[in-house]
Amino acid sequence: MQIAYANGIGFETASLGELTQALKVAKPSHIVFDSPVKTRKEIRLAMASGVHLNVDNLTELERVSEAVQSPGGNKPRETDTNSGGALHTQYIGVRINPQVGAGSIATHSTSTSTSKFGVPLLDMRDDLIAAYRTHTWLNAIHVHVGSQGVAGHLAVAGIKAVVDFAIVINRQTNGQIKCVDIGGGLSVNFGSDAITPTFQDYADLLRQEIPQLFDDTFSRVLTEFGRSLTAKAGWFGSRIEYTKNSGGRHIAAQHCGADLCIRTIYHPEIWTLRVSVLDSEGFPVDESQPNRTSVCTDVAGPCCIAGDIIAHERQLPQLHAGDFVVVHDVGGYYMASYSRYNCRQAPPVIGYNYTTDCDVQIDFEVLQKGETVEQSLDMFNRY
Repeated sequence: MQIAYANGIGFETASLGELTQALKVAKPSHIVFDSPVKTRKEIRLAMASGVHLNVDNLTELERVSEAVQSPGGNKPRETDTNSGGALHTQYIGVRINPQVGAGSIATHSTSTSTSKFGVPLLDMRDDLIAAYRTHTWLNAIHVHVGSQGVAGHLAVAGIKAVVDFAIVINRQTNGQIKCVDIGGGLSVNFGSDAITPTFQDYADLLRQEIPQLFDDTFSRVLTEFGRSLTAKAGWFGSRIEYTKNSGGRHIAAQHCGADLCIRTIYHPEIWTLRVSVLDSEGFPVDESQPNRTSVCTDVAGPCCIAGDIIAHERQLPQLHAGDFVVVHDVGGYYMASYSRYNCRQAPPVIGYNYTTDCDVQIDFEVLQKGETVEQSLDMFNRY
């Protein structure tokens, strides 16, 4: 987070924990709080800290209004408590569901007609206009069509619908909406090393279809790119402890499974991961090598559930105990959704940089220490 912030990246947060962590790293002006189920206490904290707050529904909006109007209440203000007195505008907006439909992954499509997120634009257009006209401190608008599995044209259709709606409101309110917050990010290509779509592809499409995002129609435009920023920067390395054959299937048992790859385990048809193989010395393995004939293989994890398989029926070189599997494209959401199932310990996270000038040089850094048994048991202890 510190590296990202130093390079001009802010943080979108969806819980009190994430918000607290972000406030330790960044100025409030670089933080958005988007939780869809905020308590009154969380609303007051967010407003007092000065972060950008997106309201999920009109009932929540009334809670925000109560906080604004209460004695000593926290009105949207222009003082950044973490920036030495420098001024910034605190943004408060409403999350709008443009109801443009689902992408290829239903669980990650947030703009369906019945989505749990946001205020439905087609159903409650007049109510939304009235809300902005009533609450003149509302100065932002938020749209999130979905992330993985949402094609560019669908995302842009949803964004355009909300931008057009914001322009309508601004005509009625003398330019009340200053900020457009675009959630959802980009899908990640899990099928190869290629980065598709690119950020440039996305920007070009937005510029073509919604030029108002690039002129002076709004004073601030935010993007939330999610997993596409980090997915391909991360991989898991895991040693194969045992191999065996069952029913004609070669099975390689290793340490990465339902704890680290929970989405892949329960929805392998959606969250398929690429796997490559290294020998015990760390050299790449392929089927042209002796004793490495390609066989149908399940790469099995360590947890006590039959579905703990991170690669089903893959044609892989014959695997042996002591080999390593490399699981690609796991820099986004995998470590963050670590499961306590079977009370296994989270592994360390190692960062590295390398140069190829003259001699290859690799520098390693521990970004997060591996969890101890005692630390994992703390979750279940009584205090």
